[in-house]
Amino acid sequence: MRICARKPPVPPKVPGSPADLLAGKVVMYLRSSEGTGYSLSMFLCTLGYAPPLLEGNEALFGATDLLLSTWQKLRRGAGPEDLFDLASYSRAIRSLQKVLNDPREQKSSSTLAAAIYLQMSEASDIDNFFVRPEWQNALNGLFSQYKGKIPVIMEMSKLVIYATMVAEATKRFSKVRNISPELQDLQELEEVAAVIDDADSKFRDLDMSTVPPLLQSNVIFEEEDPASPVGTSYSFPSPIMSLYFANIGAFRIVLNRLRQDLNAIRGIDDPSLEAECMEWSARIWKTCRYSQSLKPLCSVSFNSPICVSYITAPPAIRSYLLATLKDSDDYRKHSATRWTEPVIYAQYNVLLGRLSMADIRSSQGWKAALDQ
Repeated sequence: MRICARKPPVPPKVPGSPADLLAGKVVMYLRSSEGTGYSLSMFLCTLGYAPPLLEGNEALFGATDLLLSTWQKLRRGAGPEDLFDLASYSRAIRSLQKVLNDPREQKSSSTLAAAIYLQMSEASDIDNFFVRPEWQNALNGLFSQYKGKIPVIMEMSKLVIYATMVAEATKRFSKVRNISPELQDLQELEEVAAVIDDADSKFRDLDMSTVPPLLQSNVIFEEEDPASPVGTSYSFPSPIMSLYFANIGAFRIVLNRLRQDLNAIRGIDDPSLEAECMEWSARIWKTCRYSQSLKPLCSVSFNSPICVSYITAPPAIRSYLLATLKDSDDYRKHSATRWTEPVIYAQYNVLLGRLSMADIRSSQGWKAALDQ
């Protein structure tokens, strides 16, 4: 009789916690997508610092999970209406609201990162608390942690903070935009003007401290481009820097457009605002060649700046920008062309607070977009 020795049973592998598994996904997706047209770091360049913080903050876990889910759906070509899983979205919002109501947690790095991630997912219904001075100080503290690791992050991260100021200016102005001139509260108009001026001052300083040095040192440089109706295009050292370059111009255009609308109510004519819009629009037009090299997914990150600059463009450049938007959008799963001039105008007017997404979805949405 042969006696066979039995192998001791192998204990089942203990799975990691949900936070461990999500952290693993973040690291894996960041590494596998880097240098491709699906780069996850284009969504948020500080995402690589999130994994160690996921275990201790439910809001950051939910926001990061939603961000990854949104990115994966974008990769698969989902349209805007299919991007968000309602259950994940609801959990993320509830978790964030919970920690924002907790004095001990509300200004922690994890909570601030969660709020930013939800904004990057374009899924936040939380009131814009970032515009309050104490929150801006907390955000500055959050980003300063990365200053020694990636020096350029500190300056570029200010764009995230200042973007909330533009959102606040747009929100404030949308409340007074449609009031008849004879019924306008002059003090309220001055307060709105102050909000716009404050945001513009921040963006002007940020622009001057970053863009001219990058151009003067040839980190960003201009070269001939026969395919562009502008004649030249910019070359960039990284996708993140190119998107920063386009976005800062777009935000400055939005602020100038708000000021123009406000001036119209107050009976003020300032031609310099339109000249500045043309200057910043030309910057954005010269990023199109580079943005197209980031297809399929990363190039769509430039859609909003292109829409903002489209209104300033002459016919030849409009055709070029429309073709750029269509080329960027080819990967999406849809049967009809999504980008048309009415769609661009609608996107532009939503960004300026002239229309809401509900207006766009209405039967008169496209007509209203063109009438603005």
